[in-house]
Amino acid sequence: MKSTLLKIDEEQMNHISFLAGVFVDCMGVLFVMIFLEGTIQDLKGLVMCPFCILLKFLEKKLGEWAKYAYMLVPLSASFVEILCNDGKYGAITHLYFFWIVIAIAYYNKKVVLFYGIVSVVGNMILISIFTESFEHLHNLTVWAYIGMVFMISVGVAWVIAERIQQTMALEEQLKSYELELSFMEELEKKDALHREFIHNMTHYFTAIAQLARGEENNQRIVNILQDLKIELQQGGEALYTYYKVVNAVLSQKKIQCEQKGIVYDVYVEPEMKFHMILDGDLVVILGNLLDNAIRAADGCEGDKRKVEVRIFMENNGRIGVFKIKNSYVGQVQRQKLGFVTTKRESGIHGVGLSSVSRLLEKYGGYVEYFTENQIFTVVAILPVKEKSYYENGVSK
Repeated sequence: MKSTLLKIDEEQMNHISFLAGVFVDCMGVLFVMIFLEGTIQDLKGLVMCPFCILLKFLEKKLGEWAKYAYMLVPLSASFVEILCNDGKYGAITHLYFFWIVIAIAYYNKKVVLFYGIVSVVGNMILISIFTESFEHLHNLTVWAYIGMVFMISVGVAWVIAERIQQTMALEEQLKSYELELSFMEELEKKDALHREFIHNMTHYFTAIAQLARGEENNQRIVNILQDLKIELQQGGEALYTYYKVVNAVLSQKKIQCEQKGIVYDVYVEPEMKFHMILDGDLVVILGNLLDNAIRAADGCEGDKRKVEVRIFMENNGRIGVFKIKNSYVGQVQRQKLGFVTTKRESGIHGVGLSSVSRLLEKYGGYVEYFTENQIFTVVAILPVKEKSYYENGVSK
C-alpha cells in the first residue's frame, strides 16, 4: 500500500492555518469586547475557533484534502458577521486578503484557485440569503468592489504559486542531473582504472612466465605477486552486483564509509532485477538514500556508526526492495516530504528526498520510513515490470 504520510510542508502550513484562524478569531472578539462595547451576543464571533479545532481534529483523516478544508476558514468569518448581525466584525472580512498569503505558501496553484472560487461563490450565496447582515458592514456596491479586488488578488496569487512550483521543479531536476553526472563521471573513472589495470596485468604475467623458467627466480615471482596484490587493492572495486551502475554507486559509498570509519554492510540479491528503471533515475534514488544514511551515521560515535543496505526481490519477483538502515543521534523531527532530521544536524534525511519520492512515483513505486532504537530505516519499493527501458534488457 502507498505511504499515507502527508508532505511535511503541507502539514506545517496546515498547522499555521489552524493557528492563524484561532488567533485572528480570538483577537477579533477581544477587540470588539474591549473597544466596541461588545455584548454577550458578540461572543458568537468565536465560531471560527471550534471550526478550526474541528479541522485540526480531522486533519489526518482528510489527508491531502486538509489544505483545501483550511481554505474555508475565511468563509467562517462571514458567518461571524451573520451570527452577530451588528456590523462590529467588519474588519474581520480583511481575513480574506490575508488568507491569500496562506494559500500561496502551500506552493500549489490548485489551492489558490480553490480558495478564490469557494470564497467568491460562498459569499455570493450568503449575501443573497443574509443580505441585512452584510449591509451592516457596507452597502452592496462596496461589497461588489471588494469582491472584484479580491478576485484580482487571487489571480495574481495563482500566477505566483505557479511560478514557485515551476522553480522548485526545475531545482529538483537540476539536482538530479548533477547527481547523475557525478556518478557517470565516477563510472568513466572506474572504467579507465580497469583498462589500465588489465593493461598492466599483461606485463605482470609476461614477467612471471619468463621468471618461472628458472627455479632460482621463485622469490622474484613472489615479489611480483605481492606488487600485483597491492595493485588489485588500489585499482579494484567491490563487487556487490554485476549490474555496473548499481555496483559503482555502492562501491563509491563504500569508500566514503571507510574514510569516515562507518561500518558498511551491503547485500544485493543475485536475482535482483534493475531493468524496470532508467540508470540515471536509479543513480539518483540509490545515491540520495545512501548519502542521507552516511550523513546520519557519521554523527554517531564509536561502534554505532553503521549503514546497512539490502536490495532484494519480494512477492515472487514482482517487487524490487531497496532497504537501507543507519544509526543516528538526537530526537527525530519531521521535515519536508515526510522524512526526518535530527536536532543535532538539521536536514540529515531531508536532502534530495523530494527527488527520490518523485522518481519512485514515476515508476509506480513509493517510499516509507521507520525509526526504532536510534535506527532509521528507509524502504523504497519498485514494481518489477517485464518491459525493459533498454532494448536488450540487460546491464549496461
